[in-house]
Amino acid sequence: YDYQQGLELNESGIAFSLGFPLSEDGRLSLFANFVNDELTDPRNAGLVSDRSYDLSKQEFGYFYSIDQRDDFINPSDGWNISFGQDIAGPGGDVSYLRTRASANFYEEIAEGWIFHLRGTMGIIHDYKGGPINYNDRFFRGGRDFRGFERGGVGPREVSASAADPSQGFALGANRYMIGTAQVSLPLGLSKESGVRANLFVDFGVLGETDAQAPAGRVIEDEMAFRATTGLSFAWRSPFGPVRFDFAEPLAKEDYDQTRFFRFTIGTSF
Repeated sequence: YDYQQGLELNESGIAFSLGFPLSEDGRLSLFANFVNDELTDPRNAGLVSDRSYDLSKQEFGYFYSIDQRDDFINPSDGWNISFGQDIAGPGGDVSYLRTRASANFYEEIAEGWIFHLRGTMGIIHDYKGGPINYNDRFFRGGRDFRGFERGGVGPREVSASAADPSQGFALGANRYMIGTAQVSLPLGLSKESGVRANLFVDFGVLGETDAQAPAGRVIEDEMAFRATTGLSFAWRSPFGPVRFDFAEPLAKEDYDQTRFFRFTIGTSF
């Protein structure tokens, strides 16, 4: 599929997974992926510092979650946590250990007013000391960091003479920590309508790519604090959750790509 700015990533292979409950609220999933990643630059844009590659990957991992929310799609009370790791190793061309975790807390602080606190993190490291491949890094922005484009926040490769560094090439990060503080507001509608408004602040840091810049280009990679604030409208529609986000940056870098409005469907609130 087309990735961005002319790059094309083709991923093929086979995946196995097995999930089972460990308790009333806890669940463990095990998985194994055997894939081939082919990254090409068909337009010869020359914008990415990671050269084209064709690599096999054997990946094994687990994912553990506990969910004590009162509702899966539109919670008003409770919490959930998840933690997972995957390792790519023997038999393939790629080696890394990747760790990801997330946590959510919900509480109704007054009738119709719901406080939501969320935190996510991820880190990936090549245990053989090599660089992390382009498609294995973390790309954040969009629905998981509102106010930024998908992949619009974090390390970016730009021309050394660029007037607008935000038009450079997103490289992805090797680590990130992102949080959200949000309050849902009563709109005077019935709960059955499934419509609510949210005031939010998204914040976090991400960076530390190990990509190398070609001649004439530089990599902007500050592990700097970013934050955005805004208003979102969520609707629990018959077709799945629908969300309209309006957000503005409070703190950003010059090379970040921002986005004021975003529409998403099919994800939990």
